[in-house]
Amino acid sequence: MDLQRLQQLEAQCIQNQPPACETACPVHVPVRTMVAAGARGDWTEARRLFTAAVPFPHVIARCCDALCEPACVRREAGGAIRIRDLERAAMAYGEQSAGGTATRRRKPGRIAVVGAGLCGMTAALELARKGYSVTVFEAREAAGGRALDSGEEALLAADLAADVARVVEAGVEFVLFTTVAL
Repeated sequence: MDLQRLQQLEAQCIQNQPPACETACPVHVPVRTMVAAGARGDWTEARRLFTAAVPFPHVIARCCDALCEPACVRREAGGAIRIRDLERAAMAYGEQSAGGTATRRRKPGRIAVVGAGLCGMTAALELARKGYSVTVFEAREAAGGRALDSGEEALLAADLAADVARVVEAGVEFVLFTTVAL
Protein backbone atom coordinates (compact mmCIF):
# COMPACT_ATOMS: atom_id res chain seq x y z
CA MET A 1 0.00 0.00 0.00
CA ASP A 2 1.34 3.43 -0.85
CA LEU A 3 1.93 6.22 1.67
CA GLN A 4 -0.91 8.38 0.36
CA ARG A 5 -3.47 5.59 0.81
CA LEU A 6 -2.17 4.89 4.30
CA GLN A 7 -2.54 8.55 5.23
CA GLN A 8 -6.11 8.55 3.91
CA LEU A 9 -6.94 5.57 6.11
CA GLU A 10 -5.33 7.26 9.10
CA ALA A 11 -7.38 10.40 8.46
CA GLN A 12 -10.54 8.29 8.47
CA CYS A 13 -9.60 6.80 11.82
CA ILE A 14 -8.82 10.19 13.30
CA GLN A 15 -12.10 11.63 12.05
CA ASN A 16 -14.22 8.84 13.52
CA GLN A 17 -15.63 9.94 16.86
CA PRO A 18 -15.18 7.51 18.53
CA PRO A 19 -13.02 5.31 16.32
CA ALA A 20 -14.64 2.25 14.74
CA CYS A 21 -12.58 -0.13 16.87
CA GLU A 22 -13.80 1.49 20.07
CA THR A 23 -17.45 1.30 19.04
CA ALA A 24 -17.02 -2.39 18.11
CA CYS A 25 -15.67 -3.12 21.60
CA PRO A 26 -18.42 -4.24 24.02
CA VAL A 27 -16.77 -2.31 26.87
CA HIS A 28 -15.55 0.61 24.74
CA VAL A 29 -11.86 0.45 25.62
CA PRO A 30 -10.32 3.89 24.87
CA VAL A 31 -8.14 2.56 22.08
CA ARG A 32 -6.77 5.84 20.73
CA THR A 33 -5.45 7.09 24.07
CA MET A 34 -4.15 3.64 25.06
CA VAL A 35 -2.22 3.34 21.79
CA ALA A 36 -0.75 6.81 22.33
CA ALA A 37 0.33 5.91 25.87
CA GLY A 38 1.83 2.63 24.68
CA ALA A 39 3.69 4.39 21.87
CA ARG A 40 5.25 6.69 24.48
CA GLY A 41 6.15 3.67 26.57
CA ASP A 42 3.88 4.92 29.35
CA TRP A 43 2.47 1.53 30.37
CA THR A 44 1.22 2.87 33.69
CA GLU A 45 -1.02 5.37 31.88
CA ALA A 46 -2.16 2.69 29.43
CA ARG A 47 -3.04 0.47 32.38
CA ARG A 48 -4.87 3.30 34.14
CA LEU A 49 -6.95 3.97 31.01
CA PHE A 50 -7.73 0.30 30.56
CA THR A 51 -8.65 -0.40 34.18
CA ALA A 52 -10.89 2.68 34.26
CA ALA A 53 -12.79 1.42 31.21
CA VAL A 54 -13.39 -2.22 32.10
CA PRO A 55 -14.76 -3.92 35.22
CA PHE A 56 -12.30 -6.86 35.14
CA PRO A 57 -9.04 -5.75 33.51
CA HIS A 58 -7.05 -8.92 34.28
CA VAL A 59 -9.76 -11.20 32.91
CA ILE A 60 -10.48 -9.09 29.84
CA ALA A 61 -6.80 -8.68 28.96
CA ARG A 62 -6.44 -12.47 28.98
CA CYS A 63 -9.78 -13.48 27.43
CA CYS A 64 -10.67 -10.59 25.11
CA ASP A 65 -12.33 -11.68 21.85
CA ALA A 66 -10.70 -8.70 20.05
CA LEU A 67 -13.89 -7.58 18.34
CA CYS A 68 -12.07 -4.30 17.65
CA GLU A 69 -9.68 -5.85 15.12
CA PRO A 70 -12.18 -6.53 12.31
CA ALA A 71 -13.43 -2.92 12.68
CA CYS A 72 -9.94 -1.35 12.57
CA VAL A 73 -9.42 0.81 9.47
CA ARG A 74 -5.70 -0.02 9.67
CA ARG A 75 -6.65 -3.60 8.70
CA GLU A 76 -6.66 -2.56 5.03
CA ALA A 77 -3.11 -1.23 5.33
CA GLY A 78 -1.45 -4.45 6.36
CA GLY A 79 -3.09 -5.47 9.59
CA ALA A 80 -5.28 -4.24 12.39
CA ILE A 81 -3.77 -2.85 15.55
CA ARG A 82 -3.64 -5.71 18.06
CA ILE A 83 -5.39 -4.10 20.98
CA ARG A 84 -5.63 -7.36 22.93
CA ASP A 85 -1.82 -7.47 23.00
CA LEU A 86 -1.77 -3.82 24.08
CA GLU A 87 -4.19 -4.64 26.92
CA ARG A 88 -1.96 -7.51 28.05
CA ALA A 89 1.16 -5.33 27.88
CA ALA A 90 -0.52 -2.58 29.88
CA MET A 91 -1.48 -5.04 32.61
CA ALA A 92 1.94 -6.71 32.59
CA TYR A 93 4.18 -3.63 32.46
CA GLY A 94 2.09 -0.82 33.92
CA GLU A 95 2.19 -0.11 37.59
CA GLN A 96 -1.04 -0.46 39.50
CA SER A 97 -2.23 2.93 40.69
CA ALA A 98 -2.93 3.44 44.36
CA GLY A 99 -6.55 3.89 43.41
CA GLY A 100 -7.85 5.36 46.64
CA THR A 101 -11.43 4.39 47.21
CA ALA A 102 -13.60 7.44 47.55
CA THR A 103 -16.24 6.83 50.14
CA ARG A 104 -19.60 7.53 48.67
CA ARG A 105 -22.67 8.32 50.67
CA ARG A 106 -24.58 5.10 51.10
CA LYS A 107 -28.09 4.89 49.74
CA PRO A 108 -30.77 3.32 51.93
CA GLY A 109 -31.60 -0.36 51.62
CA ARG A 110 -29.65 -3.30 50.31
CA ILE A 111 -29.46 -5.01 46.93
CA ALA A 112 -29.02 -8.75 46.39
CA VAL A 113 -27.35 -10.10 43.28
CA VAL A 114 -27.71 -13.80 42.54
CA GLY A 115 -24.63 -15.34 40.97
CA ALA A 116 -21.00 -14.29 41.18
CA GLY A 117 -20.18 -14.82 37.54
CA LEU A 118 -18.74 -11.95 35.54
CA CYS A 119 -22.21 -10.54 34.79
CA GLY A 120 -23.34 -10.68 38.40
CA MET A 121 -20.10 -9.18 39.66
CA THR A 122 -20.27 -6.40 37.04
CA ALA A 123 -23.79 -5.51 38.22
CA ALA A 124 -22.67 -5.63 41.85
CA LEU A 125 -19.60 -3.47 41.15
CA GLU A 126 -21.61 -0.80 39.32
CA LEU A 127 -24.28 -0.73 42.02
CA ALA A 128 -21.64 -0.43 44.76
CA ARG A 129 -19.96 2.42 42.88
CA LYS A 130 -23.33 4.19 42.84
CA GLY A 131 -23.59 3.96 46.62
CA TYR A 132 -25.72 0.88 47.16
CA SER A 133 -24.98 -1.84 49.70
CA VAL A 134 -24.70 -5.02 47.66
CA THR A 135 -24.57 -8.68 48.63
CA VAL A 136 -23.80 -11.32 46.01
CA PHE A 137 -25.08 -14.85 46.62
CA GLU A 138 -23.12 -17.62 44.91
CA ALA A 139 -23.80 -21.36 44.99
CA ARG A 140 -20.18 -22.27 44.32
CA GLU A 141 -17.15 -22.07 46.59
CA ALA A 142 -15.71 -18.99 44.87
CA ALA A 143 -16.69 -15.98 42.78
CA GLY A 144 -15.98 -16.07 39.06
CA GLY A 145 -18.65 -18.21 37.44
CA ARG A 146 -17.57 -19.94 34.23
CA ALA A 147 -14.26 -18.07 34.33
CA LEU A 148 -13.29 -20.46 37.13
CA ASP A 149 -13.57 -23.32 34.66
CA SER A 150 -11.45 -21.74 31.90
CA GLY A 151 -8.19 -23.34 33.07
CA GLU A 152 -4.81 -21.81 33.88
CA GLU A 153 -3.71 -21.74 30.22
CA ALA A 154 -6.53 -19.31 29.41
CA LEU A 155 -6.86 -17.37 32.67
CA LEU A 156 -4.56 -17.43 35.66
CA ALA A 157 -6.31 -17.93 38.99
CA ALA A 158 -4.34 -14.97 40.37
CA ASP A 159 -5.69 -12.71 37.61
CA LEU A 160 -9.29 -13.69 38.39
CA ALA A 161 -8.63 -13.26 42.11
CA ALA A 162 -7.23 -9.75 41.51
CA ASP A 163 -10.40 -8.74 39.66
CA VAL A 164 -12.66 -10.25 42.34
CA ALA A 165 -10.65 -8.25 44.88
CA ARG A 166 -11.62 -5.04 43.01
CA VAL A 167 -15.27 -5.91 43.62
CA VAL A 168 -14.64 -6.58 47.31
CA GLU A 169 -12.72 -3.29 47.61
CA ALA A 170 -15.78 -1.50 46.23
CA GLY A 171 -17.69 -2.76 49.27
CA VAL A 172 -19.52 -5.75 47.80
CA GLU A 173 -20.16 -8.61 50.20
CA PHE A 174 -20.08 -12.22 48.95
CA VAL A 175 -22.06 -15.07 50.46
CA LEU A 176 -20.72 -18.33 49.04
CA PHE A 177 -22.18 -21.85 49.12
CA THR A 178 -25.66 -20.32 49.00
CA THR A 179 -28.33 -21.33 46.52
CA VAL A 180 -31.17 -18.89 45.97
CA ALA A 181 -34.53 -20.36 44.97
CA LEU A 182 -37.80 -18.67 44.19
